[in-house]
Amino acid sequence: MKKIIIATIALLSVAVSNEAHAQKGLSFSIKGTPSATWMNNADDKDNNVIEFSPMLGVSFGVGAEYQITNNIGVALDALYSLQGRSFEAAGLERNQKVNYFKVAPMFTYTYPLNNIVSFVGKVGPQVSILTDSKLTDNDGNSIKSDMNEEYESIAMGGVANLGAQFNLTKNWSLTTAIRYDMDFTNAEKEDFILHKSGRSTTLNSTAGLELGLKYRL
Repeated sequence: MKKIIIATIALLSVAVSNEAHAQKGLSFSIKGTPSATWMNNADDKDNNVIEFSPMLGVSFGVGAEYQITNNIGVALDALYSLQGRSFEAAGLERNQKVNYFKVAPMFTYTYPLNNIVSFVGKVGPQVSILTDSKLTDNDGNSIKSDMNEEYESIAMGGVANLGAQFNLTKNWSLTTAIRYDMDFTNAEKEDFILHKSGRSTTLNSTAGLELGLKYRL
């Protein structure tokens, strides 16, 4: 009996070791995030003439991740994000669309619950590169097709991501997470001629549910 117990413990140890080892290494993913997006500005919030509100947006792209240990890793996301805000003035609804290419290097922490499910947290800086911006009506028709001169070409910020990973096979996983990002630098150009002197800083932010598919090499 003693030999059987020792042999069983040894086999379980090997199995756990092999499973843990299989989690390490390089993986690639595709992902998309339907989200609510904001352009937060204190002056606009106090505006009694124009009512500002979040706009529905989406981001999509690819990611790479290297799991250094069973728990610690590094990741890099490259996303295209459709975002902005909506506003209403004199009964007219408008959408300010400001789109970015985002690059986010992150530290990751993975906590396996079992062989199938793991909790995953990610945090890091983010660089947002302006691609295009325009003003549209509520039907999507363009009112002003190019507003890039009003916005900074690059914004710096941070991102946090918390969710779960579900192992489908040895190499494939489904990932789900709550993703939130926020810029720390002004999205608007302070010297744009139509912006009043002393205007408050405008900060972009998005929050949404990220869904992805990961392949581990």
